[in-house]
Amino acid sequence: GDATKLVVSTQASGFVNRVAFPTQPTITAQDSSGNTVTSFSSQVSVTVTRVGGSGSATITGTLTRSPGSGVATFTNLRLDGTVGQYDMTFGATGVSTTTQRVTLTHGAATAVVLTGATTASNARTIATNIVAEIQDADGNRVTTGSDANQSVVMTSSGAVLSGTNSVTATSGLATFSNLTLTGTAGSKTLSAKILSPSEISGTRSIELAHGQATQLTIVTAASNAVNRSTFSTQPVISVRDVSGNPVSDFVGRVSVAVSSSGSNTATLSGTTYRDLSSSPTATFTGIGLGGTLGSYTLTYSATGLTDATQSIDLAHGTATTLELIAPSTADNSRTISSDVVVRLKDADGNLVTTGTPSVTLSISDASISGTAVRNLASGEISFPGLKFVGLSGAKTLSASITSPVSLTTTRPVQLSFGDATKLV
Repeated sequence: GDATKLVVSTQASGFVNRVAFPTQPTITAQDSSGNTVTSFSSQVSVTVTRVGGSGSATITGTLTRSPGSGVATFTNLRLDGTVGQYDMTFGATGVSTTTQRVTLTHGAATAVVLTGATTASNARTIATNIVAEIQDADGNRVTTGSDANQSVVMTSSGAVLSGTNSVTATSGLATFSNLTLTGTAGSKTLSAKILSPSEISGTRSIELAHGQATQLTIVTAASNAVNRSTFSTQPVISVRDVSGNPVSDFVGRVSVAVSSSGSNTATLSGTTYRDLSSSPTATFTGIGLGGTLGSYTLTYSATGLTDATQSIDLAHGTATTLELIAPSTADNSRTISSDVVVRLKDADGNLVTTGTPSVTLSISDASISGTAVRNLASGEISFPGLKFVGLSGAKTLSASITSPVSLTTTRPVQLSFGDATKLV
């Protein structure tokens, strides 16, 4: 009789995403009693609709077929899209449609997608697990077959990756639970790789922040240490993690102390500590050294952190005193027993070695025979071959300078008679 309906005479099977059905459907035109209408010639078309759930799929291939002897045979149909149930509906003009319900499964692995943490702290286990999902071309997880249960290897760029970086996936998922990134702060890239059905990699950016404070680092070293003056360059110290990243949330005290490996001693002046509150940088001000010239070590410390040290040489300070060395006795008009020596010193007795100021010697109630004016060289000068001429008795020997400051110092000298030269 006349064709009234379409029926699926051969059901399609093998619904793998993006793979042509291994068994393609055949559609037969029948009359109301189920007889094949061999004269039916209207084209048969196929459409697909989602049954429940989310996602969609498209049917591809030759979607319209002309029947032969009442039978339309499809040859290259496939579904591309999200796994789940779909209805394939076959229709033609003048007859009722027919439907086959199918379940689309995942296709071959084509991608590795990483989810989980987007931030991490340096040298600390990443707080949120990184999960690698093996997916097909449409983002469906590959849950069955050897591709779903293969080894996933994690690597990183820009930082050192430690922890268990090779995990065997189960049903397409590999969870990395103890990874650690160590390096300089900034954006890093995690890469996960599988080898089947070919080498496939997926990446994820992760922002690496500083880790736990472990050490102090000198950003700016103290310099130009002049005795009893503040350093011209004050020290700046940074709290860093194991990779040298500044630790911006550090709370604690950074202190500085001075030491010497020799017999020279000095003390620090100024505020020798800085209290930090959520800051990585200790900027010292008003720090200086006072004491004996020489080399010293400045040690910067904070509880629980590795110290930072620097060497610094202490130079003499401003001239404050003259030292006068001379015999306590002398004979009139005779060369004194030892040279007079004058030294220019700072407040801690260090020789002031810069400059060549002129030193003038004088003696009370007497005169000096010889060169009584000489220039300092490296902070001291000797006056050889001097004679004191005058009446015997207590005298005062004076040494003075007018530059770089005006200074005078004295020493008592007992002048005795000299060689007989006349009768009176």
